[in-house]
Amino acid sequence: MKNFIIIALIFLSLLINFFSFNKVQDWGDDFAAYVIQAKTVHDGSYTELEHNIKRNDFILNYPWGFPVLISPVIPFFETHIIVIKIYIYLFFILSLIVLFYLFREEKETALLTILMLSSCPFFCDFKNYILADIPNLFFVLLTLLVANRLLIKGHAIINIYFTYFITGVLVFMSYMIRNQSLVILSAIVLVQLVKFRRDLFSLKSLFQMVIPPLIFLLLLFVSNQLIRVKSVTYLD
Repeated sequence: MKNFIIIALIFLSLLINFFSFNKVQDWGDDFAAYVIQAKTVHDGSYTELEHNIKRNDFILNYPWGFPVLISPVIPFFETHIIVIKIYIYLFFILSLIVLFYLFREEKETALLTILMLSSCPFFCDFKNYILADIPNLFFVLLTLLVANRLLIKGHAIINIYFTYFITGVLVFMSYMIRNQSLVILSAIVLVQLVKFRRDLFSLKSLFQMVIPPLIFLLLLFVSNQLIRVKSVTYLD
């Protein structure tokens, strides 16, 4: 009964959020760069982006993951901006679902955590911004869920090698949205070192350890070849 009440409150919080989007946009943040990059992806033309870069030495290109993610809905920017905001908010809902599965052993604690996040005033306000943080939250949590199920609980998707492949893909997707997400790869490698410490130098262990970094680097190389205008990272 208690869990039912918590779930009902979660749905109520999400419902309130769905009907409380602003139809305007704060022009004082990074969203403009994301919009131009998303239009570039949608139109397949770099002309507007390159023109914008030449206008100002301080204009930076953000990682391309988020612009690619919102490119299907970017035509609504000038007419129905709320569609883009709802689209981004769906990633917040997906994040809450992933969070539940991360901590499902403690179901009541997981539901209470989701209730606090879904009704948090910060997220209620933040949903009105066209920024990469919420989609990045989803992909980071999903990466942690897949890695946790494999490395800690021993549950693989199809088989362990395919799961490591998926982990590398998810790390890459997280990185392409926010470069700081690269720390997940380091964390995964550290857990693998502990997990395989007794047979660290066996061929099987080494192969499993290199799959996520190798897939990440391969996808990064391919994306760098495909994208004509590079993004600026924190390393720059």
